[in-house]
Amino acid sequence: MLWLLSVLGALVILLGIATDPLIRFLTPFESLTGFALLTAAVSWFMQIYPALGRRRALAIRLSLLQNADYAGKLDQLDPASVTSTLETLVSDLVQIRVDLTQTSESYYFWEADEQLSLPASLSYAVDLANQAGRSAKPTLQTAGALLHEALDSLAVFLRTEFRHDGESTQDVFRSYASDHRYPYRENP
Repeated sequence: MLWLLSVLGALVILLGIATDPLIRFLTPFESLTGFALLTAAVSWFMQIYPALGRRRALAIRLSLLQNADYAGKLDQLDPASVTSTLETLVSDLVQIRVDLTQTSESYYFWEADEQLSLPASLSYAVDLANQAGRSAKPTLQTAGALLHEALDSLAVFLRTEFRHDGESTQDVFRSYASDHRYPYRENP
């Protein structure tokens, strides 16, 4: 709406309708303000939606792994493949933390679909890290330790920046899930 007023103001000046010197002086500033606000709004949308998309993609990835019972099959799968999968999750979690640092307002967007909700699916990332840590294979143990570190780092960030309760990572994630209207599902 403001952009329309700005365009109308510019037309008023161009057509010579405005005769008052004050109006002729202020109209260009109104136009510039309108264009600046429009640019700021578009820039904000351009920043926030990629961050939300990455968060949703990680949530879907974790949901798919959970549906396939990936944690239960870790020791039966190729260690290199499992390590790659867990390291990808670590990378995704680090990116989510960076996104929350750069666009903290994205925290307040919650998903109506549980499969798209990262707070609802973080419990499975904890399960994957625990299962990998219990593996007899050193590569899986290392990948599990990396995943634990990424999860702990995210939990500390959520606790300090968004005032989540709890001392443990699971307590913070439980609070995060509750804040986004989802239960925290602890798997055996």
